[in-house]
Amino acid sequence: MALNPVAAATAEFFDDHRDYRKGKVVEKFVPTFPTGDALFVEASLKPGENFESEIRNNVCIECVDSEDQHRQFRTIDEFPADTLDPQLMKNLARLGIESPLPTQRFLVPFLLDDHKVDLLAMAPTGFGKTLGIVLPLVQKCLDLKRKADPHRQPNAPFAVLVCASRNLAHQLTTDVMRIADGTGLKVCCAYGEYYRIHNEAEVRKGLDFVVATVGRLVDFISCDIIPLTHAYYLAVDEADKLIEDDLFGSFLKVFKLKARSDYTTTLFSATFNPAVLARVDEILNPGYIQTAIIASPLREGIDHDFLKIPLNQRLEDVLRRLIGHPPEPILSEDINYDRSDFVHPVQYHTPRTIIFCNTHRTAEVVALYLVMHGVRCQSVNAARTQGQRNEACLAFAEKEFNVITATDVVSRGLNFPDVQFVINYDCPPSMEVYVHRVGRAGRLGGTAKALTYMVPTNLDDIKLAALLVPELTKLDMPVPDWMLTMTTMVQFGGTAGGIRMG
Repeated sequence: MALNPVAAATAEFFDDHRDYRKGKVVEKFVPTFPTGDALFVEASLKPGENFESEIRNNVCIECVDSEDQHRQFRTIDEFPADTLDPQLMKNLARLGIESPLPTQRFLVPFLLDDHKVDLLAMAPTGFGKTLGIVLPLVQKCLDLKRKADPHRQPNAPFAVLVCASRNLAHQLTTDVMRIADGTGLKVCCAYGEYYRIHNEAEVRKGLDFVVATVGRLVDFISCDIIPLTHAYYLAVDEADKLIEDDLFGSFLKVFKLKARSDYTTTLFSATFNPAVLARVDEILNPGYIQTAIIASPLREGIDHDFLKIPLNQRLEDVLRRLIGHPPEPILSEDINYDRSDFVHPVQYHTPRTIIFCNTHRTAEVVALYLVMHGVRCQSVNAARTQGQRNEACLAFAEKEFNVITATDVVSRGLNFPDVQFVINYDCPPSMEVYVHRVGRAGRLGGTAKALTYMVPTNLDDIKLAALLVPELTKLDMPVPDWMLTMTTMVQFGGTAGGIRMG
């Protein structure tokens, strides 16, 4: 018996992306979210010392249509109190947001004006893309809810926000809840490792705005747990990652079979490489608008430093940079290192730091080494359960400790306050990954440091160096001589864009 189109597309999705198969998780994890005033604790945004020069005033926004023709749209200097619900204005004030950032000056009126066209928005990390998308979508959901369509099911959302990771879905749900607090808008999340029975029950209670990862969303759409009869808006955070991994195309097959014909799509991210942009025409409807902030991918407020240190010397170097002096010996007959609740007798004060590693094993090893030497630290990586990851991210955000080691599960979209130092323990595999990792620090014009360990003979490191050096030179930032030498070893050419050593 032939499957119906929705069932066939769903089966194809889970066959192509086996990590998203239903039933693979045994942990009965149920996420928790703050409510009321607790939503706004440690949530206010604090502009850094370079905020006015780097973000507020020195920004050029370019807007073109799908035919590369320049377009002009209405912009705003203040949030429109006559259009936004009074409670939304109050929530912005509770977040310490007084006026829109350059990205928001375009995004907020564009989405409020309902141009009925798709949008691709690109801006550097920390430039306010998320608020620029979420704020008008919450307002549009409120407008639709007040029309009280008698044919709408309680679990049929008006807006769907899709993102690339479960941790990001959790944070975005909190962000939407902050904006919508006190309005009566029902916000719900749906992502993998959220105990499915409980997740389904929460959704069926009713929702107006859903934040989801693609796997759980495909599951719920195909089972009519989340009907799309009233979903007018689809927004996708870190869209380039989903497109690059072929997840979004597979998801869209299912979504379009169930969705309204007149929904609009907004894709947004800090990076869209040429390969991803070449595929956008397959995803967005003809006539879509593309907007971008014209700026260097590297921010002036961040000191970018690079070191060529062998792998076997990096642990000690990281520790020395965190505590400010060579580490003390840890072996002692008075300490039981086998205890699971081990705490070093000396606890060092460290800058707020994220240490990025390319594998979960390395992230765990680095975290263990730091803890054994008196640095309070936790690890966030794919080997941890979702509950453990959420707890670690929350504790780090609330400054219960100052250091986390992580894989790229936290490199995109996540916002941790006052991060001063990013260490790339393993060199990022691409320029996009470097930009996203370093973008966790020095947000809203703040100053920070980024340190990257490199191997001058590694081909991936050489390729990254060739991309970084021109950007560093544009910003008059120092470049080590050995890194300049790396750029002379590589040539990009040929149809495959390969590397040729010479």
